[in-house]
Amino acid sequence: MEFARAIEPSPENFLPYDYCIFVLGNTGNGKSTFINTFINVALNKEPGNFITAIESKEYPAVDLDFSIDPIREGPPLGKSQTLSVHYYKISTNFTNYKTILLVDTPGLGAPEGVEKDDDFVDSILDSAIKIPKINAIIVIEKHSTNRLAPTLEYALYRLCEVIPNAFENKVILALSFDSGGPSNFLDEWFPFKHELKVSMNNVCFKYSNEVYLNDRKIAKKFKKKINKSREVIQQIFDKVINMDSQETSIYLQLFKEHNKIMKRISSFTIILENIDRICESITDSSFEINNANTMVWKRTKHHNTICVEHHTLCHENCDLNFKSTDGSKYFDNCYCMFQFCICLDKGSCKCIRNKKLCRICGCSSEQHVHRHKKPVMLAQTIEEIFNDMCISYTTKDPKIVLMKLREKKKEVLEKLLENEKTMMIICKNYKISRYFKLALNHQKYYRDPKNQAISNQKGVTLTKVYEELSKINPENK
Repeated sequence: MEFARAIEPSPENFLPYDYCIFVLGNTGNGKSTFINTFINVALNKEPGNFITAIESKEYPAVDLDFSIDPIREGPPLGKSQTLSVHYYKISTNFTNYKTILLVDTPGLGAPEGVEKDDDFVDSILDSAIKIPKINAIIVIEKHSTNRLAPTLEYALYRLCEVIPNAFENKVILALSFDSGGPSNFLDEWFPFKHELKVSMNNVCFKYSNEVYLNDRKIAKKFKKKINKSREVIQQIFDKVINMDSQETSIYLQLFKEHNKIMKRISSFTIILENIDRICESITDSSFEINNANTMVWKRTKHHNTICVEHHTLCHENCDLNFKSTDGSKYFDNCYCMFQFCICLDKGSCKCIRNKKLCRICGCSSEQHVHRHKKPVMLAQTIEEIFNDMCISYTTKDPKIVLMKLREKKKEVLEKLLENEKTMMIICKNYKISRYFKLALNHQKYYRDPKNQAISNQKGVTLTKVYEELSKINPENK
């Protein structure tokens, strides 16, 4: 019996399967189009009777077999169509009636900024943990890309965060939108040795089924294109069935180490922010030398909902029962959470099961905990602040104070390099010393005024933080 359908994102629905293909790529590179092409090829569809697994401009309605909680953006070009991980099962004559588990992931290098990519990386790692074994990782890049722009270099690095050493021999490079001629995408840009490299012109969804049925000339032209795509998909399938499956247990370790790094960056952000405030207070003649405004955590009688990623107070005096650990759906019921809705008609919202996000920090339930404390701004003496930072305080000489603060900042930054050594045992391309520089360039390229305003409310912009963090990059020395 032939079938192709989306499945609910829970481990019990994944099994059984014979081969698992993970699809990664940068935003706007055609991952969703690749998924649509793969499924239609597997079902032996032709122009005029295409089915839609992922909506697009000409195919806005998803077929019933694929309409499971699609948290996706609308059709605007240049943005990722996929905002969460989606899973598809396929078993047809094309696959020799072997069951393929096809995993579609969010596009990295999001124009919304580094913080959005952090969320996407978390979701990709989380999905890999849930899947018992993976046979191949297909990375989608554009055939026409002709230069290593800062945004591409950054996005390629983010791929390094989700492909550990044990899976480097599972990578297939697929170049999309091939219009003929040699590819402009250079192998030297790609951070992995690929087991197979293919090019395909996956543009068959340029026209609707109605156009194909009414215009035989266009239908004939694009039938040739889908046949060429079929040959490429066949190449990929033949390669995948000859690739041994790899257990995903290493992803759990990668996820834990990645979380340690992200939490340390978040903690360091607060320290750097406080140091900057102190330096400003010292150098500003309107302030007394022995005082500065700093962020501290004040003990509270009742528990509050706190974001562990951004150290923000998301809901003061939370009514939920106390929960001291993060990583669960528990805080979906907190007042700070709201339903992410993409429906045009809010009166008939169909997003009931979609992910809830915090209206304060933008994170999901998993990034929240209860704490009997909250962040507040206080005027402290320099001596008190130094004690909090474990810095010896012996003088009020501004030059010496500033020197000690700079030394502390350097110490704080260099500690992150210690995490890199541990991480590289698992994932050798995960080099945070390089990441900060690339993230800074990406953040500057996609400067979103709306996101920037949110950052300013937090007291320090992400760009400013990464300017500081990039100073530990050995390439900058």
